[in-house]
Amino acid sequence: YDNEIIDMAAKELGYDIETIRKNAETKTSSFMYSLATTTNSLPLYDQVFITQSKVIRHLAQKGSCIIVNGVADYVLEDYDHVLKVFVHAPLESRMKRVPISCSRRI
Repeated sequence: YDNEIIDMAAKELGYDIETIRKNAETKTSSFMYSLATTTNSLPLYDQVFITQSKVIRHLAQKGSCIIVNGVADYVLEDYDHVLKVFVHAPLESRMKRVPISCSRRI
């Protein structure tokens, strides 16, 4: 799961997908994560983080899955049987990929 998590969060929050995708890229603090009971009074990017966290936990509880998401390792840190993989590429390769990745979002 990658963009599907963002799409699920958008549906649950009642926002359009593009708005949620933009806010999903904004980092939130772990303190905000702990305030999940007051989701509606939080800034949108924190609501997105909390909702994505719920979706990720739900998917992990359903069964085996692959989650490509920057916060999944944090959200699932207390879960047993989690395999975390960090993929790294040389700077030159990453620089070539940026224009391709950005053009997909337009």
